Amino acid sequence: MELLELIKKQKNRIADIAVIILTIIIMSNIYKSQAKTMKSAREKIDAESQRYEVLGYMNKSQRIITAYNNFINKKDISLAINTISNIARDAKINILFIKPAATEGYPVYTKFPFNLVVNANYHEIGKFINKLESHPDIYFIDKIIIKPKEATGRESAKEYNLNVELTVSTILFKEKD
Repeated sequence: MELLELIKKQKNRIADIAVIILTIIIMSNIYKSQAKTMKSAREKIDAESQRYEVLGYMNKSQRIITAYNNFINKKDISLAINTISNIARDAKINILFIKPAATEGYPVYTKFPFNLVVNANYHEIGKFINKLESHPDIYFIDKIIIKPKEATGRESAKEYNLNVELTVSTILFKEKD
């Protein structure tokens, strides 16, 4: 009997405890659900941040490529012969012959070659090639044939002149459609 009386007295407390336990279970489930949603949102934010970072790198790369294209394409092909002549004069090279060759088209760029025949000694040819390939307007030596021409001077101090046939090229990038 005492047990029944105790249960009657504590009936309201047991109901309160049951409600509290039920509330805790419900709140725990809501928290877990919200935690999953927050984790998913954070993952989406991280993925979007990485995507925007990659897009930023791509945009930066595109700007660099465009700047290089503009830099390379600023030269005028008609002035290339004049530039090559000036470089030869600075290197003390005697140009015997210079003539534009047939252009070569490639998917991304067009190559403009020039055939040259020059007369100089070995060191002057080296200086000429060095100055030509280090020039801001990009030039390439595609072919070089060196032939001895003559030896001048006394036997002990001979200076050898060389006839050199060169094919020098420059490029222009094609514009995208």
